[in-house]
Amino acid sequence: MSGSPWSALAVTAAAAGDARALLGAVADWLRDQPGVEAVRVFVDEVPDGAWPLGVHGALAVEGPGAAALDAPVRAVLDAATPRLDAAVRLSRLESLFTYASDGIFISDGRGRYVDGNAQGLRMFGYTLEELRERTMLDLLPAGEERPRVELLLAGERVVSERRFLRKDGSTFVGEITAKMLPDGTFLGIVRDIDDRRQVEAQERRNARLEAVGQLAGGVAHDFNNLLTVISGQAELTELSLPSGHAARERIHRVIDACQRGRRMSDRLLAYARRNPRDPRPIAVCDVLRRVEAHVRTELPPSVSLEARFTPDCGSCVVDAAELEHALLDLVRNACEAMPGGGQLLLAARSASESSEHTSLKLGPCVIIEVRDTGVGIPEALRERVLEPFFSTKETGRNTGIGLALVSATMADARGLVQIESTEGVGTCVTLFLPRAETPPATEPEVPAEAPRRASVLVAEDDASVLEVVVRGLRVQGFDVAGFDDPREALAAFQRDPLRWSLVVSDVRMPWMTGPELLRRIRADRADLPALLVSGYADRAELEAARARDPILGKPFSLRQLVDAVRQRLADDAG
Repeated sequence: MSGSPWSALAVTAAAAGDARALLGAVADWLRDQPGVEAVRVFVDEVPDGAWPLGVHGALAVEGPGAAALDAPVRAVLDAATPRLDAAVRLSRLESLFTYASDGIFISDGRGRYVDGNAQGLRMFGYTLEELRERTMLDLLPAGEERPRVELLLAGERVVSERRFLRKDGSTFVGEITAKMLPDGTFLGIVRDIDDRRQVEAQERRNARLEAVGQLAGGVAHDFNNLLTVISGQAELTELSLPSGHAARERIHRVIDACQRGRRMSDRLLAYARRNPRDPRPIAVCDVLRRVEAHVRTELPPSVSLEARFTPDCGSCVVDAAELEHALLDLVRNACEAMPGGGQLLLAARSASESSEHTSLKLGPCVIIEVRDTGVGIPEALRERVLEPFFSTKETGRNTGIGLALVSATMADARGLVQIESTEGVGTCVTLFLPRAETPPATEPEVPAEAPRRASVLVAEDDASVLEVVVRGLRVQGFDVAGFDDPREALAAFQRDPLRWSLVVSDVRMPWMTGPELLRRIRADRADLPALLVSGYADRAELEAARARDPILGKPFSLRQLVDAVRQRLADDAG
């Protein structure tokens, strides 16, 4: 073959059709030229070193006139290359437009849409034909700020966040980047940032949660110790007074105030997820009875309570204290929603399927309702009432964590919360709890007396709490020795290991923790029972300690302390 092949083009696969068409046209022209005997076209033969993503095209000419045609043919091919490059670029832009994860829109100078990509159409729910019948303003909900057209006309690139309106009437928050193009049309790129905002909001909530947890944990230990001292001294004083003494009523109020303080501390720790949880099968009716009894003592005279539940309403696996707190929160919210009085319903029943009442299926479940005839919740606020720190009440009247705690309790129990409310009619909060497969365990009966005159070794670093514990146990006939230094308690045990029937120890103490003290004691007496008490400790720390020994949380009453001690001794004797 005479003549040399011309290395013609190297273009992307997207422009392969254009490359073949150009080479074919040039080949046809060459065949008509004098001195050309044969023309061969090579396409897709990629030599070493060629662009691996391209299509290589070349021409080979045979004949005496081939050399003279070399320069004009190369000129033609060189002139065609920019057009082919432009075709490649256009093809890439079309792919970007088609497959972009953001919505891309083109509108004319009057704001009417002329084009939109597939993601943009999905984002708003329109077909392309429907979109072309609308303007930019049609995709904004009423009251939304209009675009800054004057900035666009000035050639600026405008980025903003705004709420957009879908075809079905729902809205979402999007980030839009807008720019006027050289031909006078407008480019708009919309990114749905609802998910991003939710993640950011969750991160803010987590940060607040951590701050509350650090605050609650920092004060809970000392605060609960103080409540234990106040409550214990009040009970000891009451024991010294004759029946019917006028001071007894005031002492009861002090003890009740301590219990309210404990609930406040528990609520903060529960919200921060820093208190130990104790999920177990429980009879729901037992919790409801306690809630009903408590509510009736503080119910305003203008509010009437109807309790509608039976012993066979079912059992579920949940932390009983958390469920009780959740129901008390709901009842108090209901009472506050009826400032002029009304009717309050506390009800529970068993259902074979939760789908009878909600779209989500839980299978067999226990359904608890708290219903009021109060002012109701405005529609605009209903979606936010379960958010942490959000409250429909004025500042200072509510912490905004009550319903968040209810939601957290249900989540831990794999349950659901459903809120229905009508302004001026009332609100119904429904809890759906999966029914337990195993029946609740029978609570052991606390012995009226200790099995024998028991000797109790007490380790508690707070001297005031130690005094209450020691005096309270001695009043009930126990032989007690107390130490505010765990090292001294260990030394007392080592002097006479067989004397002691039980160890009562705080969890957190300087020099030595309660579990560490028990580990050293049990190196000599592995069978010695113990009872741990705690004002606050890390959840993991408490869970590890509770693996062997029960934990009594502070503040506790003297009756609770004595019952726990007797039960621990009875368990050991059995």
